[in-house]
Amino acid sequence: MFGKDYMTRYLPIKDEADKVIGIAFVGLDLTESIKALKDKVKSVKVGDTGYVFVLDASVVPGMAVIHPAAEGQNLMDVKDRQGVPVARTLIEKGNGVASYWWQNAGEKDVREKLVMVQPFEKWGWLVATSAYADEFVQEVRALQIQIAVAAIVVTLVLVGTMVIATRYWNAHPLPRPCRDAVSAWQT
Repeated sequence: MFGKDYMTRYLPIKDEADKVIGIAFVGLDLTESIKALKDKVKSVKVGDTGYVFVLDASVVPGMAVIHPAAEGQNLMDVKDRQGVPVARTLIEKGNGVASYWWQNAGEKDVREKLVMVQPFEKWGWLVATSAYADEFVQEVRALQIQIAVAAIVVTLVLVGTMVIATRYWNAHPLPRPCRDAVSAWQT
């Protein structure tokens, strides 16, 4: 209303004949509160490129209420690289995890994107958190590489120690008292 976000309530004012003669109006300007909410939601990052977004699921299904790149656009018929309508699928899902194949502008590869959706029924919204699947396992892969490198280093140190010890023992025979003890023990 008037380029601002309001929460409103209208009540008819009637005369004795039950004819409407006016309207009682109460309106709260929520523009700043909604802007703060949108900024807060847009600031949430998941992985390197993931984000949170909100779709209208009831009044204008598919409308991006909060979205870092498509806010105010209806995404109902936007399709992934396999032709699946993403917003329509998420709204039909309503709650849980979904995935789709996406390629952002400037990227050379199509990657799987995971989305967790949760309805906010009071406002008819669908809150979604999305990120590329490979970003979720990125830290695990880095840890696996670190463990593999550490295992290789430990193995090399143990093998090196064994080689040095074997060479030393072969180059330096046991002292005479030890040889006598070994000979006595064998007989």
